[in-house]
Amino acid sequence: MFVTCFQKVLGAVASGDPTSEPAADCLRDLDPNVATAKILRFRAAASAQILARCATTTPAALANPCDPDATTITEVADCVLDTQLDRVTESLAAEYGRPCSIATAAGLAALYPRLCP
Repeated sequence: MFVTCFQKVLGAVASGDPTSEPAADCLRDLDPNVATAKILRFRAAASAQILARCATTTPAALANPCDPDATTITEVADCVLDTQLDRVTESLAAEYGRPCSIATAAGLAALYPRLCP
């Protein structure tokens, strides 16, 4: 979802119409400050799956993956999901070379700083 939306935004910015309806829809879907954003729904669903499968597990039992200071599986899930988002944005940065100017024009640079390494 993130990559597909970023590509729509990229196309809209490149064509000179960063406020086109598909780009605007994607910007809303990627903005974690918008309560109805798809990225928040996907994150909540992924977190729920992790918590459901690991409800009786402790971070220590998993050798404290991702965040050595985590004391709950919720903290582990948040760390894992944050790390995954970082990896996706790093991959986009690598694939598109310099997505920072597009991310800035679209208003995504502050939301996803890994797009501007």
